[in-house]
Amino acid sequence: IMNNSKEGVQILFMGSLANPNDFYMKGGLEAVTSFNKISKEFPEAKLIIRCKTPEEIVEKYKDIPNIEFIEERLSMEAWENILRSTDIALQPGHIYALMGCLEPLSHGIPIVTLDTWSMSSYLDNNKNSFLIKPSEKITEYNSIKYPLNLRTKKFVSQIKDIDERVIEDISEALKKLILNKNLRKEMGENGKKTIREKFSIKKRAERLKEIFDEATR
Repeated sequence: IMNNSKEGVQILFMGSLANPNDFYMKGGLEAVTSFNKISKEFPEAKLIIRCKTPEEIVEKYKDIPNIEFIEERLSMEAWENILRSTDIALQPGHIYALMGCLEPLSHGIPIVTLDTWSMSSYLDNNKNSFLIKPSEKITEYNSIKYPLNLRTKKFVSQIKDIDERVIEDISEALKKLILNKNLRKEMGENGKKTIREKFSIKKRAERLKEIFDEATR
């Protein structure tokens, strides 16, 4: 059932607070480009960019009222308030970001991301996330150095050469979630279930006990 509930949809991109170059590595360019593509169709949607952002990106998008850049450190309460009001986590990184996955999942937030290195180990496509096929233009994915080559000039240069197919796929995933509140809720509940069954402290303790028990037999 389609539930066209678009009002107040908040989208969150999380990156590094220390290094503006990580903005590209973690998919910030894809995030802001995709959001900008859909923003006229969904003027009630908002994108929060929580990271150190390169000056050229801030300058380019600073006048768009529904994009908010947050670079200062926040209290735990302020950060929790942002997470509680977030409807979609947009994390199209070129490498898995563990906390960028587990934190939204634990808050029942569906994730839109690239199906790059190890992401499918944490996320289930069409269940708690949309895993987008990465760009075939980025040949550095095929390097034997990947993912250790992410911060190289060549990799960043390839990231900056935007693949319109990737942007279109991310935009379509965002549209599905913006238009369908029931889908957001369902995928969010699946995310919480993933945390309980695979990544909770209880599960980690049980797994560690199994390892120690096996080692001491």
